[in-house]
Formats: sequence, C-alpha cells, structure tokens
Amino acid sequence: MVLDVIGGEILERSTALVRPGGTLVTIAEPVTVHPRDGRAVFFVVEPDRARLMAERGMVAPAAVDALAQWDGILAAAAPELTGRARAVKFGADTGRLDVVPDSPAYGTKLRAGAHRS
Repeated sequence: MVLDVIGGEILERSTALVRPGGTLVTIAEPVTVHPRDGRAVFFVVEPDRARLMAERGMVAPAAVDALAQWDGILAAAAPELTGRARAVKFGADTGRLDVVPDSPAYGTKLRAGAHRS
C-alpha cells in the first residue's frame, strides 16, 4: 500500500511505487491516475463530533449549555437585547444557534451584533 497525502504530481508519481495487486490510497484529492497492476482509492473521512459523542452515549455540552444559558450569553454579549430574543434550537453538529426575536427591530439588532466579532 502507498499512501499519498499531498496529491498533484506526487499522486501521479506514486503510481510507480505500487506493487502488482497493491493499492494506492490518497487522502489529498480524488483519484485521477491508476497504478498499472493495482488499484487507487480516494479515502475521505469527515469528522462528525455529534455522531461520535452519541455513539459513546455522551451529550454535546454545548448543545445543552447554549440553550440553558441563553439569557446569560445574551446579557454578556448585548445587554440591551436581554429578554428580547429567545434561543429555540442548537445544532451540535453545525454549531448553529437559532434565535427568535420579539420583534423585527430586535432581529435587526441581533443580526448587526452577530457581525461585530
């Protein structure tokens, strides 16, 4: 087995290193070349923290904390909006926090504040 982590010209040159019946594995880019008497594989692993934690019976602390502590988070970040918006959903896999404002005006202030950092 030959493992390519760079891609491009290195991937192309690596095909000559594969023995008959062997495998060229690349994690850098999709396979564009193949060894003469072997095979080539593009191997992709995408980390999924939420799934890994669920498989181990764990709850993502951010998911619980973000919703439970929303009032404190908002008070620290934008005290003028305290009590004017509520957190309704947190996606542990994406890190997205969905917030519903009391009125369109407070929604505008929330959006403006989100781009300050």
